[in-house]
Amino acid sequence: MPPIQQSPLLSENGHKIVNILLEQAGTWLTTAKLAESISVSRRTVLRELSSVEQWLSHNGAALTRSPGLGIQLTAEPEELQRLAQELHSKKPTLTKKERTQRLMAMLFRSQEPIKAYVMARELDISERTLKVELDQLEAELLPHDVQLCRRPGVGTWISGTPEARRRAIGSMFRAELPSEDIRQILLGNFPTGSILSEILDADIAEGVLSVLRRFDSEEAFGFTDSGYLTLAIHLILTIQTLRNSATQTPSAMNGFSAPTRRLAAALEKKFGLSFPDEERAYLEHYLKANRPDRERQGWDNADEWNLRHLASQLISAMEAIMDLEFSRYPALLNDLCCHLRSVLYRAEQGRRIDNPSVELIKAQYPALWEATRSSCDMLAETGVLPALNDEEAAFLAMHFGAIIERENLLRLKVHAVVVCPYGMASCRFLISQLQKEFPTLQISRCASVRDISLEELEQNQADLVISTIPLELDFPCVVVSTILTAQDKELIHTAMAQIKNKPSRPQKRLHSEDWKGLYYTGKLSASIDELLDTLMIDQILAPASRSTLITRASHLFCPLDYDAKQVEAGLLRREALADTYVKPLRSVLLHCKTNAVSGCRFGYLESVPPVYENGKIICGALVLLIPDDGDKARLEIMQSVSSLLVEDDRLITALRNNNRPEAVRLLREGLAQRVAMD
Repeated sequence: MPPIQQSPLLSENGHKIVNILLEQAGTWLTTAKLAESISVSRRTVLRELSSVEQWLSHNGAALTRSPGLGIQLTAEPEELQRLAQELHSKKPTLTKKERTQRLMAMLFRSQEPIKAYVMARELDISERTLKVELDQLEAELLPHDVQLCRRPGVGTWISGTPEARRRAIGSMFRAELPSEDIRQILLGNFPTGSILSEILDADIAEGVLSVLRRFDSEEAFGFTDSGYLTLAIHLILTIQTLRNSATQTPSAMNGFSAPTRRLAAALEKKFGLSFPDEERAYLEHYLKANRPDRERQGWDNADEWNLRHLASQLISAMEAIMDLEFSRYPALLNDLCCHLRSVLYRAEQGRRIDNPSVELIKAQYPALWEATRSSCDMLAETGVLPALNDEEAAFLAMHFGAIIERENLLRLKVHAVVVCPYGMASCRFLISQLQKEFPTLQISRCASVRDISLEELEQNQADLVISTIPLELDFPCVVVSTILTAQDKELIHTAMAQIKNKPSRPQKRLHSEDWKGLYYTGKLSASIDELLDTLMIDQILAPASRSTLITRASHLFCPLDYDAKQVEAGLLRREALADTYVKPLRSVLLHCKTNAVSGCRFGYLESVPPVYENGKIICGALVLLIPDDGDKARLEIMQSVSSLLVEDDRLITALRNNNRPEAVRLLREGLAQRVAMD
């Protein structure tokens, strides 16, 4: 007996189309009329008709098509009644989550109030249940600066600015998207039958995704999937709003970066509209937060200094709570800077982010979670960091969790040296067996009997020697056969367990007298010496403004007026590009590339008293100058100096106290450690 075939599935839109065809059986209906009836685009109807025809065919009915007239369902009254019963018997019962999504879609899509009985009928619930769910939705909408308005006799609607509505849709609906819908959007395809398809126009969505995909490829921005998705949804909603607006005022692209101008121009050309300045400003901020690291100049960018200071404060707070040396991992600082850039942007824009791992972090890493939550709250109280919700804090916890897991893995590893005098083949065969049997055994090298020594083992921080012959060595050593036996394996297991239970060996530290030999070129070493020799600390009494500071700073390393004017012009050019105020240091960052100096120059100009402007307290000016010759060694030095200033409070304190010897010492030691880490 052949299996009974399942009735083809209908999407929600497909269900509505069949319902209209049944209600208006015998009437010619165009796709435009169907689209208007269910409040979707004509293209959506065309997509759904294939599954509609399959469903009708499976149930013994068919559509009639006629060019110019449209489509028509013709059947006897008894047949229409049977089809209606079949259709409504298969209508899926919505879960509470699906009802909430559907309710949000109805309210955000509608341009006018909706009656309670209409929403209740659409969701197949009572008006009492509807009231409870509207109460819950009202609370969820509040953090997004939109309001749920309810007025007896009028209906229910969502009130808020177009920008707030777009933010709310992007945040609330994006968090609810199924993984398959997310995958389709990231691949450049707009999913039909999705909750988003009830709010987003499919034609606009596909156009935006094609432009954004080309932009991402050509500009090599390297968006994260989450960042790409957020930008895509925002742009689709923006263009829908602009198309519905009565007027659009074209404006120049002055003041915006090249990537912003290119993306805005591509979208305007695609859709035949003009972006207002507030939307271009959104793109500017968003692309700035996500621009490639290769475009960042850390040593001469005040925003990056502020970020590094914030990341350093967070690391210090976590170290104090967890008693772990997170600062030993330079990559953590860079990763946090990259992540915090987006965190600060979202905080500034009032945007929320979904993090499905919050509860897992809390449950599986309670100590890490408590430390991260406490650190974020402490920095927020001091004004260093904006107040962060649990979703943002959990993402930060993941960065520190990765370091903790790495530390745990390193503690599990045992570093071994293999000694086998019977030839290379025997040695390799033994090593392959060891790697297979003991995954946490890290074999650094295969040594000869002649070369093995206690000094060499300690210098290379070995934990264990595994040898095929007995050795006279005051060091943990296991003698095994070339082909490991069960007894050999047990001996190795025992030795590794004893080593893991010992206190961890302190990391090898760099002595200050060794630092000069570590620089990759003689020029690097010479440039550092020159920077330390020419370090300047000075004062300026009662400066009238920031411009007075700049004029005086230009003479700090250039006594001749001609050279000083070159420096001042360079400093003013940098000032015109972006604000150079570094809030944590209460200083302006005066920096430029100029051939008025012959090498790296660093100094501090103290303002007595401070300069006050627009809520900023300027206690002094940090002056960083390098020749405009593209020398990578000098760029590396200035990058390290800028990092030290925001990560080591002692340096700015020494500069403010006019303690030049202490500042030189801190710079010398700090630069030595940074070059060693690199």
